[in-house]
Amino acid sequence: MFGNLIRTLNNTGRQINIDFLRGCAVLSVVLFHFNGTLPYGYLGVDLFFVISGYLVGGALMKDFLLDKKISFFGFFLKRGFKIWPSYYIFLVIGFLLSNLLFSGEFEEQRLRFSELPRYVFWYRNFVGGPFHFAFDHVWSLCIEEHFYLLFPCLILILREFKTNGKVLVFSLVLTIILSFVCKWIMLTMTNSRDTYAMTFNRLDTFSWGILAAYLQFRGKDLASKKEIRSVLLLVGIAGIALTVYVNESGFVPYFKELIMHSILPVFMFCIIWSTLLMKNSGWIIPFRVIGYYSYNWYLWNPIVAVLCMQYLGKGLWSFVIYLLVSALMAVIFTRFVEESFLKLRNRFFKR
Repeated sequence: MFGNLIRTLNNTGRQINIDFLRGCAVLSVVLFHFNGTLPYGYLGVDLFFVISGYLVGGALMKDFLLDKKISFFGFFLKRGFKIWPSYYIFLVIGFLLSNLLFSGEFEEQRLRFSELPRYVFWYRNFVGGPFHFAFDHVWSLCIEEHFYLLFPCLILILREFKTNGKVLVFSLVLTIILSFVCKWIMLTMTNSRDTYAMTFNRLDTFSWGILAAYLQFRGKDLASKKEIRSVLLLVGIAGIALTVYVNESGFVPYFKELIMHSILPVFMFCIIWSTLLMKNSGWIIPFRVIGYYSYNWYLWNPIVAVLCMQYLGKGLWSFVIYLLVSALMAVIFTRFVEESFLKLRNRFFKR
């Protein structure tokens, strides 16, 4: 049952630091989703975005710079084999569970049939209420899907005009600037004032991940010396801590709406670079295991949190059961859904 996990952990070509950081990201989100047990745990989503930019966007960027053939349909379908099966199975089962089991103060968490299109067609992050804690975490997956559409389009346009890496970097920097401008426009010129969940406000996060991959591809030696890695790690951790402190203090107006999620990716960029040469060790392996199951754990933990809080309260035992059950569901759906479709993907593209 755990054969694929063991092969993944033993794969010498796999980046240990990315597995580790993915595990940290999902664990922080999982802890946050149970009654806010870990304040600011939701910042793990920002780290997920940077990692996606680094891995997924970085792979596409390398094909562009190496002048390899790029198939928009093939790229999108490969991501689909990874994302769609677990996601749609979660929607179907979650829809049934919410309507069968949610009651009392949690009745509002029920997903209505009329609301399904916003989840099915990946535009939940562009509409307002009604809100359902058990399901609305998929706003981040909507942004991921939009990124999988938009970045290949950018690459194809750049290739069509026979541009080079410098133009790509300029495009990424421009995206970072425009994302901040979009936040400002949303805050000052719209009724919703939502600068958090809409795709155009978050594309800068992916851009920082792609820039990290670009520098690595170009052979920059930011991680060659231990002293430099230590400084980058210190800047990353201290920067995140300072960002949280400033947001808590409240003395910078509109800090969370405009600045917080614009500067956090910079510090996460530093952390990725500082950990590039991370080696496997006993204390890292549990985080890598968590990272392996991160996608399905991210999907299922909110609905399990609601059920545990409804039937068991918000105490310690409820929290422990929440962690165990949601982790078990992550293992089951990763093994029998995600892994199965990834094997199918491999056979499909091999053929």
